Amino acid sequence: MSTGYPTKTEWLGPPRQGPARRIVSLVPSLTEAVFYLHAQDRLVARTEWCVRPRGEVEAWEAVGGTKNPDMARIAELQPDVILANREENLKKHIERLAETTPVWLTDPVGPEDVPALWEELGVITGETDAANRLARETADELENTKSAAASGPRPSFVYFVWKDPWMVAGHATYISNLLVAAGWANALAPEHTRFPKLDADEVLAIPDVDAYIYSSEPYNFELPRDLLLPDSAASSKVADDWYAVPSGRLAVFVDAEPLSWYPSLTVEGLKNAARLRERLLELQRG
Repeated sequence: MSTGYPTKTEWLGPPRQGPARRIVSLVPSLTEAVFYLHAQDRLVARTEWCVRPRGEVEAWEAVGGTKNPDMARIAELQPDVILANREENLKKHIERLAETTPVWLTDPVGPEDVPALWEELGVITGETDAANRLARETADELENTKSAAASGPRPSFVYFVWKDPWMVAGHATYISNLLVAAGWANALAPEHTRFPKLDADEVLAIPDVDAYIYSSEPYNFELPRDLLLPDSAASSKVADDWYAVPSGRLAVFVDAEPLSWYPSLTVEGLKNAARLRERLLELQRG
């Protein structure tokens, strides 16, 4: 089965020899995806940040963090495949691991890349039937989400991922492209790609913003304490996790996992992004 979507992955290191029997995952969402494929018996280690599926993954050994893996312990485990990601993991670690072990380096830039990523992970684990089913589900959800968002307003957003300094999700990020697929528009200027650092004045000067979206990771924002506001300005709670801020804009706190964990939570993320848009439009209509 092929969805026709492109894949944003590459192999580093020695050639891979058939389906993996010993997998080390250095990416939380890929660890969860291995469980979704019922291939966790081939998983020998994960990172400390691999926390899903909760209540199950804790039984697997943790080999450091995504940015500081225990390289010596990984070598001792003798994996035949390492799952990595260009954003999550450091280049120096990936290159060193690839000296002895095949490394699958992922870098999807939007939900359009996810069906093919599922398919490739199915080949890696030998669980092609389950992977192809999940690829179809993702492709179908993406098509349905885009169709539903094709008409109607496209509210603009600024999505915060860090504070001190302020960092936001730019155009060439999975987070932004998932929101765009669900009918949103990134308010940043086109030159802002990846995760630019902006000072407070730069963020507040961005025109025509409908919503400031504050995420739960990697920085766990707490509203209203962490709202970015002009000096002496105030906010007021309007509904659920939504706040009214100056200039008629709204701010909301969101669970970042569905909006950023791929491929495991892509379907859930698309649904959440669509519901978030509908809620904003409802609040704007009063």
